[in-house]
Amino acid sequence: MAFIAFNKSVRGYQHLLNCTVMQDSSGSWSSPDGRFHIAAAADGHGDRLCARSDRGSAFAIRAAMDALRSFADSYSKNPGVISERLMRERRSGCGGLFPPPLMNHLARCIVSAWRRMVISDAGSSPLTLWEKLLMSDVHDVFHLYGTTLIAALVLDGKHLLLLQQGDGHAAVFFKGGGGSQPELCCSFGEIPWDPRCRGNITTSMCSADAASGIRWSVADLGKRPLIGVFLGSDGIEDSFPKDRAGGTHDLYRTLLLTAMLQRWQQSFAGGGWQSIVQGMEDYLGRYLPGLSMDGSWDDVTVSAIIDPDLAERLSPESAGGLSLPVCCIEDPGSFGGSAAPGAVRAERERGRRVLRGEPVPRRKGRLRLPGAHGLLVHSRGRLFLRSPPERDSGSIT
Repeated sequence: MAFIAFNKSVRGYQHLLNCTVMQDSSGSWSSPDGRFHIAAAADGHGDRLCARSDRGSAFAIRAAMDALRSFADSYSKNPGVISERLMRERRSGCGGLFPPPLMNHLARCIVSAWRRMVISDAGSSPLTLWEKLLMSDVHDVFHLYGTTLIAALVLDGKHLLLLQQGDGHAAVFFKGGGGSQPELCCSFGEIPWDPRCRGNITTSMCSADAASGIRWSVADLGKRPLIGVFLGSDGIEDSFPKDRAGGTHDLYRTLLLTAMLQRWQQSFAGGGWQSIVQGMEDYLGRYLPGLSMDGSWDDVTVSAIIDPDLAERLSPESAGGLSLPVCCIEDPGSFGGSAAPGAVRAERERGRRVLRGEPVPRRKGRLRLPGAHGLLVHSRGRLFLRSPPERDSGSIT
């Protein structure tokens, strides 16, 4: 199995209207030998009392990436001992209030590194008068940098580590079934949920019990091969109707399809794994702004680790016939000028009806998405795959 890691954070529509900075941050990393992969996403609180939460989320990503890279380095030097300890802690049960020694050490490393970065930034960039007034309310410089964090680490294709502080979500897709074509088995409950996170209330990296409050999970990939893990900020989940629980699930399944198509393109064009990573990040760069505008208006972040080879072998029953969110429809200019603005507006309205579960009238013709080089066809509100691939720029026919 050959995993890839990618990430994308996009400024929310509300922040664009208010001319405020993006609060989300994300990061991803793959070791040169392809044995270790990291994905992380953080969402700064953006509250009036958290004036520097955009920096706080960036610091959280750096702290998590550094700590997980160090953990991966330790694993590479002594894989047997660490694997045994991980499985022992996994059998002890997943939780957050009293994490076992190994997970507790990792959580404390992340929180300690984040606090050091906050103190360093507060010293090098003195607080403004407004921030000092805020300090009189919160009595804690860390509160100004408040943020959530969620991170994933794949260890040599054998273990998946998940860590989370605050809200957000992780969707993990495992290989199910025993056939040669893997079936999707999705889990949203790999990380235990903290009941303190509800509505607009969340735990935070700035909390006094941040280290002990980090929830965690360890998965044995020897028993359940990993197809992909997706980390999303709350701006993703809030973009779908509450009565449509499968919206986020369908989004990530669509991204798995996109990775599969990128894999096909790479095999035809002769590009490397990095071209797939770049293709996925470009796709998210086109997709996420529309998701924020049509959904939560919040910053939106996706950070992921996937196995394109397993995604490529998904059975048609698992991968086909997915609803395509409207936000994948690009602006007329991205179609090379061949699409009329009215046609694009009509397509966006069709997509909104699909998301609401309303009947969609049959369209004459098909829409070929240029990002998939003619492979991904959106027809009557569904996704279909075409073979052999066509090398066109995309058009509405």
